[in-house]
Formats: sequence, structure tokens, C-alpha cells
Amino acid sequence: MNLIYLDISGKLFLTSPENFTTYPNTLLGRMFSKENRELLKSDYVLNNREAYYFDRDPKIFSHILNFYRNSMTYIPKKTNKHIFWKELMYWGFEYEGDTSQAWPRQN
Repeated sequence: MNLIYLDISGKLFLTSPENFTTYPNTLLGRMFSKENRELLKSDYVLNNREAYYFDRDPKIFSHILNFYRNSMTYIPKKTNKHIFWKELMYWGFEYEGDTSQAWPRQN
């Protein structure tokens, strides 16, 4: 299995790039698509795995990664909803009306 590290402001997430293919119109979906994979250059290598750095909120990203894996997530009670939605938008997700659910952009 091909695993990569996503370095989100210093917190490492080990995952498979195939997780992102379910949502091809998101930032990570585009980044790790078959078409772009050959063009992609990692920021560094750690333990013989490619690592990609993003200056984003790692606490929120863990929920976004769960969305990629499970097609659902939630906003933790102590999280500012505005900041959560800004992070979702950065990663290429948007919501329509019901702020308890998010969907990938349909471009």
C-alpha cells in the first residue's frame, strides 16, 4: 500500500492518497489524482515516505480527513464553526444551508 504523510502545521497524518479520489474536486482529490500524480513533488521525505506540508489547523484537519475516509464528519462542540467552515472551504468542501453537513464542490 502506498502511504504518504500530510504534515499539517507540524502534526503528521499517515494516510493513503487513494482516500482522496472519492472527492476529485477537492484540493487533495485534485492533488493526488492520477493525472496530477506525476507532476506532484513532495515537500520532504520522512521514513521513506513522501510528505506534503500545509500551514493549516491540524485539529480541524483530523475531522476533514475523517470525511474523506467515511463521507461524514462533525463539528466538535468547542470548535468555532466559522473557522471550521473556512477550513472546509480551503480543502475544497462547501455546504448548502444545513451547516451540520458538508459536501465536496461539484465543479
